[in-house]
Amino acid sequence: MLLPWVKTLWGRTMSSETLINAITRLHELIESARASHEPEANAAALATTDGPSGRPTVRTIYVHVDDEDIVFFVNAASGKGRQLEWNAAAALCFFWRHLAQQVTLDGRVEILDDEKADALWQKRTRESALAARASRQDARQGDKVTLSTRYRTEKERYDFSPVERPEEWIAYRLLPERIEFWETGWHRMRMRTLYERQFDGQWEMRVQEP
Repeated sequence: MLLPWVKTLWGRTMSSETLINAITRLHELIESARASHEPEANAAALATTDGPSGRPTVRTIYVHVDDEDIVFFVNAASGKGRQLEWNAAAALCFFWRHLAQQVTLDGRVEILDDEKADALWQKRTRESALAARASRQDARQGDKVTLSTRYRTEKERYDFSPVERPEEWIAYRLLPERIEFWETGWHRMRMRTLYERQFDGQWEMRVQEP
């Protein structure tokens, strides 16, 4: 039974088309944020959980979204890399102040195949790719001087050639079970649109009316 504030907007059948529509809507919001000069329009907070303790942690990452996939890169040696190995569940939160919009997603993750991961890696800025190669993911054994030296080494190594994806940098695809769009602004009623996977595998869209 649906809650009183929810209006179901589905037709006779629900299929993966509803999910694709939601991902497309997210992609369009990112592009709108970029056009509005929103800083780091494709940045999102990634929440994962520690395996032994179950303690949640969160950090900001860059996310690639196209019309079908939601993908992010994680260093396997990092804290979030180890957490996703323990528990392949994650949540993301995008927020764009200029658009007064935010989107939250959660679900399971799977490792993307190398061919697509390499192709997406090349979409990163050159500086970002070089910095990733220079990073050792262990602050206790590094400092700014060492990191700068490694960065210069990587820059000289690749010169003007494409920067290769390091083997330890893994691309994860989020398989969402829930995607929610919010209009932000605590001073007014906020429209919420929820896309959610049902027990039978079909997707349903619900809207909270202001």
